[in-house]
Amino acid sequence: MLENTVANTRAEAAANRVEARTAKEQVDAANAEITRLKTEADNRERTAREAGNTELQATRRQLIDAELKAAAIQAGLTDLDLLPLIDKKAVSYDPATGTFTGISEAIAAGKTKKPDWFKPAAAPAAAPVRASTGSPLPPPAPGAAPPTTSVRDIPKTPEGKRAYEQQKKDALRSLGNQ
Repeated sequence: MLENTVANTRAEAAANRVEARTAKEQVDAANAEITRLKTEADNRERTAREAGNTELQATRRQLIDAELKAAAIQAGLTDLDLLPLIDKKAVSYDPATGTFTGISEAIAAGKTKKPDWFKPAAAPAAAPVRASTGSPLPPPAPGAAPPTTSVRDIPKTPEGKRAYEQQKKDALRSLGNQ
């Protein structure tokens, strides 16, 4: 009987050792899978970050190009096909402040190197002073009678009808005085 107990105990111990070995192999496989998944996630993150950085750099280059184009047009660049020939190595964008640096210097350097690319600076022309009468017609000349209002411009309301009648009376009265 003692021999049977010892044999059973040995069989149980052997089965436990096999079970422990299987469990250890499963833990090792799970750890290997975890490591593989972490590496894969890190690679995906790195790839996404690089793609984002590349896209961000392209967007910043577009911003710089747009600001440089606006400054060149304002400076009188004669042909926009010449814009890529302006050296913009010193131009940079500060995302923290949203400002560009070096644009005016790049334009000034372009004007110095190739002055024939730019129109000479002209004095700004004064805009003619124009009085607003609320009418789509141009303002009357000084001393002239105000322009007549088209019947189509009068609103289709009781107030508009009264205004029309009053304008009609005034117009007939002014014709009678002539």
